[in-house]
Amino acid sequence: MWGEGFQVDSSQEYSNFTPKKIKAFVGPDRPDIVDMAFGWYHEAYIDKQGKLYVCAKAKMSSIKIREVPDGIREPLTQVTTLPRGAKVRQVSFTRTRMFVLSEDGRLFVFPIEETAAPREELMFSRARPEFTGELMVDNPIHVKEVPKLKQLASGTDHVIALDRTGQVWAMGDDTFGQCGQSAENRSSVAPFYE
Repeated sequence: MWGEGFQVDSSQEYSNFTPKKIKAFVGPDRPDIVDMAFGWYHEAYIDKQGKLYVCAKAKMSSIKIREVPDGIREPLTQVTTLPRGAKVRQVSFTRTRMFVLSEDGRLFVFPIEETAAPREELMFSRARPEFTGELMVDNPIHVKEVPKLKQLASGTDHVIALDRTGQVWAMGDDTFGQCGQSAENRSSVAPFYE
């Protein structure tokens, strides 16, 4: 893994932009990971059997390290609220949703409840508040308006899906035309609603 990190001086030999290896997952299940997705607040992992595991996004410093111990993550939690027998094919995140595509082409949505962390010192400053997100895993929403899907991609607040016949579907925020609507057809409603 590698990603956003602070590098104070460009002459430094190391930053978070240098890849680090994540050591094997620990715990009784020790999933054999075949795919993963990262959102604003969460990490999602799919194992060989199509089981879905999630955890809060890890925060790390940019210290030089070759292997990252798995212990810095919250324990991986298996998501068991999908319909019986549903195997996961792909996961994609928007800022406030986790989209899950099953092997049989069904699309499920898990909301992420976003809240601003209380920081009193922000009252009189222009600093942005820090946000946290809680993944609601209890009642996934089955999106029945789309046919059987093959693949997902997402942005901050929109999702694009490819169905099994080659048609592309889009939903969510279309402020910049990312869902393919022309300016006169652009919806002014909230990006997602149940």
